[in-house]
Amino acid sequence: MNTIGSTFLIGDLLRSAKIVELRDLTNAVQVASKTGLPVGRVLVMLGLVTSETVHAALQAQSLVRDRLISTEVAGKALAMVASYRIDLERALEQLGSLPGREIETNKLGDLLVLAGLLSNATLNDALKTSQHLNLPLGRILVLKNILKEHIVEAALTAQVMLRDGIIDRKTAVIALKNAKQTHCSIENCLTAVGVEIGNKRQSVRIGELFVLAEIICEGDLLAAVEIGLNEGTQIGQILMQFGFINEDTLEATLKLQHMVHNHTLSVSQAVSVLKQFVSGVDIAHAVASITETEVNPVQAVGLAELLHLAGLVPQEDTEKALAISYASKIPFNKILLKYKMVEESALQVAIRCLLLMGENLLSTEQAIVALHHCVWSNLELVVVLSKMGWLEEQKKEECKNSMPIILGSTPISYANQTEVFNPTASMS
Repeated sequence: MNTIGSTFLIGDLLRSAKIVELRDLTNAVQVASKTGLPVGRVLVMLGLVTSETVHAALQAQSLVRDRLISTEVAGKALAMVASYRIDLERALEQLGSLPGREIETNKLGDLLVLAGLLSNATLNDALKTSQHLNLPLGRILVLKNILKEHIVEAALTAQVMLRDGIIDRKTAVIALKNAKQTHCSIENCLTAVGVEIGNKRQSVRIGELFVLAEIICEGDLLAAVEIGLNEGTQIGQILMQFGFINEDTLEATLKLQHMVHNHTLSVSQAVSVLKQFVSGVDIAHAVASITETEVNPVQAVGLAELLHLAGLVPQEDTEKALAISYASKIPFNKILLKYKMVEESALQVAIRCLLLMGENLLSTEQAIVALHHCVWSNLELVVVLSKMGWLEEQKKEECKNSMPIILGSTPISYANQTEVFNPTASMS
């Protein structure tokens, strides 16, 4: 689906230029929302505007976003573009509103030229090829061996950060120059110049998950990112539009991205789950299966706290297990089992509770109570959650499918517990 900001800005510009009527724009937005196509492309398909006018509108939108012209000036310029069949730059020049001798935007080509990675002549030649072949500029630069893929990726990432207000143009240019020289990621180059971006961005991008899971190649991702930036469309919709993924895969990947962001899964775990999902394995089942062998360091802390609060492992034992895990690089859950601090069946229920917390399906308090109840009742987690009314109806079957891996039919034993567990104790 188109992003709201871009959709309504293009619409406002075209309306202010009296190129489209409100009812026509409303119809185009509805079609765009149902098809996933950019609203500008729908307007062209409906015969309401020309492709040249939409191209000018996208340019104007970029200038407005970069605060180089006002929306009022953009509307007047677009009206001239439509009436006199001239390009936007000439219209702005006639209005006396051309931003300097050249229009400097946050577009991919402009950033690369500013960073000294392209000459204006090379950029113009690449743009002509791009328009002729109807391929994104970044793809052309890579195909013609003008720039390496990692440089184009760095520039596209910088472009996103500029649009999101995370960095300014000067910082982006410095980082791109460093990325070229050091072959490091744009994130590392930004960190080197004192820009802290860790808390402002997702820990993994959706496109990265697709590439790592071998659903698309790096080149196709770069092309999709650039198209999305130019058209104001989310990358998932672009990939669906070109047939790389379907809606179910997009929904699953967004869920995995959320789980990585919440530190419920590591990036490698999310990739493993996504590979299983595209091969036909239910996502809940796939998530559950990988937790049997690996718990990442951030998850370990949450798991230790959950086990302690549920009365399964004393505080001193969880601290000891964490210390051994960090020192030996052995996963925390394996340390717990090796030193017989908790039964495996109970541990897997705790891990599943932790995952459900990461998916915002359980609160911490609910997870403690559910884990406690599973242990003393020997009931499956899905049964306990349903009984307490904490499991959404549409999630019941999904959760149930993951239960054979997490909680088998073997009764839970406490013979090896280091702390006596009282099943009749009440939980607040």
